[in-house]
Amino acid sequence: MKKARQKLLEAHRTAREAEHRFKSTLSTAKVEFRPANIAGNALQNAKDKVGEAVTKTRRAVTSRPVTVLAAGAAIGLYLFRKPIASAVRNRISRRRKTVEPVRPLDTQRTNNGPSPIKDPTPKTILTEEV
Repeated sequence: MKKARQKLLEAHRTAREAEHRFKSTLSTAKVEFRPANIAGNALQNAKDKVGEAVTKTRRAVTSRPVTVLAAGAAIGLYLFRKPIASAVRNRISRRRKTVEPVRPLDTQRTNNGPSPIKDPTPKTILTEEV
């Protein structure tokens, strides 16, 4: 009978220990899974990842600055291709409106502006020597 009673007491003790472990785990889970704690953990993880990315980027820039500059310029040109093209088009169209049409230099201007510059070299009379 003693063996049966000891087995029963041992079973009760094991059950109490298991219940204690369960309650401890449950209280830990309640603390960890609060919305504020979840948000704080997510924010901390994001900060860590950003810090790692900054460190890797800094290492890449210091080891290969020309490559990083070229890649950055290519990305920038790609992202801003439409505004750049629009600015160039506007500049060209404004220039076309203000530039006079091309005409030969020996023709006179019709707007009474200055005439073309004459050739300053002296003219020699060509004679045939015999």
